[in-house]
Amino acid sequence: AKPDWDGVSCQVKLVGWPRPGMESYAAWQNSLATAEDMAAARFIEIPALHQTAIFRRAAVEQVLAHNGGCYRDGPVNGGATEADKLDVPVDLWWWLSFFQSGKRCGKLGGEPLLGWRQHPRQHTRTHGRLALPKLRRIKAHFALLGPACGARQVQ
Repeated sequence: AKPDWDGVSCQVKLVGWPRPGMESYAAWQNSLATAEDMAAARFIEIPALHQTAIFRRAAVEQVLAHNGGCYRDGPVNGGATEADKLDVPVDLWWWLSFFQSGKRCGKLGGEPLLGWRQHPRQHTRTHGRLALPKLRRIKAHFALLGPACGARQVQ
């Protein structure tokens, strides 16, 4: 038990259509075991699949309170700021907001507990909102709110 963790996730194994790049990605995610590792890696990629994790209710409520009590998936309807216009995927939004709120999540060791089905049509590979330039823009926005606060730009 880790009483200082606000959530816990598990390792994954790929099921189905194997690809070297995705296998490297899953191995990288699985290597992030500590809360510190996961928080530090959040600007590289999401440190765990959202579906592998469970969180304390109070932590979820605190993270969601910064967004009107809701998860964010896509741009804010009628939003006026550049941040509102970001087309943020829900899993990326969650992890960046979670760690931005000072929360801690680590990963269970041992065997993977989730099989992540792979196929050629999954959004990870095909959806335009998940293109690297768009994801980098979202990460830069969050970096400027946190560790790069006060910087004029992030590369």
